[in-house]
Amino acid sequence: MCLILLFLAGTAYGIYRYDLARQARQEAARQELALRIAEDEKANDKKLRQAQQDSIFWNHTLKLKTIEAARQYIAEYPEGIFINEAYMLMEELQRRTVSQSEQTHIMGVVDNSFAAAREQQIKNGARRIRDIQFRLPDSLVIRKKQITPDSLLYFVSGKVNKITIPAGKARPDTATIELHMTLDKHKNIIESNLASKARR
Repeated sequence: MCLILLFLAGTAYGIYRYDLARQARQEAARQELALRIAEDEKANDKKLRQAQQDSIFWNHTLKLKTIEAARQYIAEYPEGIFINEAYMLMEELQRRTVSQSEQTHIMGVVDNSFAAAREQQIKNGARRIRDIQFRLPDSLVIRKKQITPDSLLYFVSGKVNKITIPAGKARPDTATIELHMTLDKHKNIIESNLASKARR
């Protein structure tokens, strides 16, 4: 009888110990799951914050729309949501950027155009006009646009002072000309609001 009681007590104790171990494993699994969920939520929150910052930075980049802004976005967010768009924007802006040599060439064409316009206007007003001076601003606005892979246009605009010095003692007349000029890819003028076009 004692042996049966001992056997039953041992079995009950074994079941009790097994149940305790099972509960401990379940509790550990619950804690691990809760920890994973918390870590996932934390990671998701971090990703959401990063995505929001990324989006704000990208909107700022689009507002500025400069090569420098696109470069800065790429540097700050090399794996950002808008990284492909940033590279495309930079490529597009680089295509539109007028180089120093292009600017120099175009300014030479503009100067020649004004020289031709001056000669023509003095000739037309021979006795009434002693001289005409065109004063170009330090920086005319020069834009470039790729129409097709083979077709490129330059647009020049700005305000130019025209000083007409009449013959005799009359006072010079000063006027402001709104310059608008379109050039082809060879920097030849194809459209201008000046009376005379540059000699080619």
